[in-house]
Order: sequence, then structure tokens, then C-alpha cells
Amino acid sequence: MIFRLKLPIWNSSDPLIVLAPMAGVSDLPFRKAVHAFGGISFSVSEMIASQSILRQAQKTFQRSLMIKDEIRVMQLAGNDPNLMAQAARWAADQGAHAIDLNFGCPAKQIAVNSFAGAALMKDEKLAESIFKSVVQAVNIPISVKMRMGWDAKTLNASNLIKLAHNSGISWVTVHGRTRCQFYKDSANWDFISELAKNSPLPIIGNGDIVDLKTAEHHWNTTNISGIMVGRGTYGKPWFLAQIFHKLKTGCILDAPSLSQQHKSVRTHIEDILTFYGKDRGVHILRKHLGWYSKGAAGATAFRQRVFKETCPQNIFKYIDAFYEEQMQGVPV
Repeated sequence: MIFRLKLPIWNSSDPLIVLAPMAGVSDLPFRKAVHAFGGISFSVSEMIASQSILRQAQKTFQRSLMIKDEIRVMQLAGNDPNLMAQAARWAADQGAHAIDLNFGCPAKQIAVNSFAGAALMKDEKLAESIFKSVVQAVNIPISVKMRMGWDAKTLNASNLIKLAHNSGISWVTVHGRTRCQFYKDSANWDFISELAKNSPLPIIGNGDIVDLKTAEHHWNTTNISGIMVGRGTYGKPWFLAQIFHKLKTGCILDAPSLSQQHKSVRTHIEDILTFYGKDRGVHILRKHLGWYSKGAAGATAFRQRVFKETCPQNIFKYIDAFYEEQMQGVPV
């Protein structure tokens, strides 16, 4: 029998579908694109370093911006309990409804050079100190995103979940790989399932949710409280809406028509340019247009044009021409 613990910020009986925090991807424009299709319970901001908050860096301010009326969950990273507590108070002052602690980032710059992210799983005493400091600093729920462990020899997520529970953490998201795996091999959902079955805290499962069949299988066969999706949304901001519809109704929600996709892409690119300005925006939008066009006829030529272009007006012309070509002879 499936039994799901509830999150303090999500009491609905509907399936809990969360957009993952992804550095360089899940910025405000992308989260807006995903929210526009519905089906998403909440999104988590890009990782914000606690030190950058104290420096009041411009990028920090941008990463902290939230969509009006959404459940606001801000992710913080760092390894100093006192700085993390200060950062948490800042996040609460910015209007965050909950704070997520990054114990899962595998990147060398974070996990090795800064001993933050997934590296914190190697020091359970420090982890517990961070949990308690942040929980005591604010009056909003605190969650943790972690991996199974640092490597195959130290699968200590269960220990950290117990420490988190005793420290007042409200829920935990688990990515089904170790830090040393990065994104290689398949996510271990048997491990996630076992954690969810025995955890005193709600567990959100994360890793390799790239199609509806996989999402439905993990939802129906584990005690997870929710599903978090990251890379599966690349070029498909409507994917969470499809997952939600499938889990709630059992029916498949078709992808948007090419005409609807064209409109969504245009809006997303406009938002990127408005949010970052022309110079940064034209560089940031390229990866998204690469994902949007992946696998389509003429995608290579389209990317070659866009990746060399610096004029927004020309980029929109290329987008329009690309979708017009895709829609030839296809009902819109």
C-alpha cells in the first residue's frame, strides 16, 4: 500500500510535481515558462551561495526573484552554519515560503573547492550543525536536497535524514546517484524507494524522470511524497503539466501544438532578454533554443545561425522561420 507523507507547504491531494533547482537553467524566465503550462506544484530557485548574499551580488538578487503568487522556495548553499543562518534570514525577508539546503551539487567548484553541496554529506556533524542553525534562524519550513552519498562506499543518506528529522527539517529531496557518479549510470530508484518507505520525513524523488512512463512507475510503486524533475524539462517546459495530468487522471496530455510551442518559445526568449539585458541575454538564450530545436528537421542549421547571432531581432526572425518550416503541412 502506498502511503505518502505531506509537506507543510503542500496539503493538496493532487500529485506533488516540483521543478528542480538547476544552476544556469532554472532562472526566473525558465520557471515562468514552466509555470505557464500548469501542473507544477512549486519550483526551487537556482542555488544561491550564502557568501554572495552577504556581498549583495547582483546575480544573487536575480536568482532570488520569484514568480508572483507561486510557492517560493529558495535554495541556499554554503558550509558555514552561521553564514547559512544569516542567508536564511535574508531569504525569509525576501518572501521565501521555504528554504532548501543544497547538499547535492556534485560540481567540483562547489563540492571540492568549496566543500559545499554534496561534500557536506561527508561530514555529518557539520551537516547537523547547519540543519539546526538554519531551522532556528527562521520561522519557515526548511528542506534539504541530497544525493545517496559521496560515493558507493558511503551511502549515508539515511543517516542524514535522521539527523535532519531530529533537527527540525521538514522534508528531503533525494537524487538517486552519489556525488562521484555525477549524472552517469541510471538513477537508483530502488534506493529512493527504500528511503521513502522508512523515512520519518516526506521524501521527494529525483533523477532520470524524462518520460511519462518513468514518472508514473515511480509514483505508483514508491512512497515518495513528490517527484522533482530537472533535465527532463530541457526544451519541454510543458513536461511537468503532462506528468501531473497523467498521475492525476491516468490519461495522456498531448504536447502543445507547434503553434503553441512557437508562442511559448517566443515569450521565453523575450523574458530572457528583458531579465538579463541584450548582451547577457543573447548568450543565455542559445542553450534554450538548442534544446527547443533538438531532433527537429533543420535544427542544425537553425542552431548555427542562432549561436552566431547577436541581434535579438534577427534571432526572432530565425525562430519564426524555424517554426513556420516545422508547421508546413502540420495541423496547428
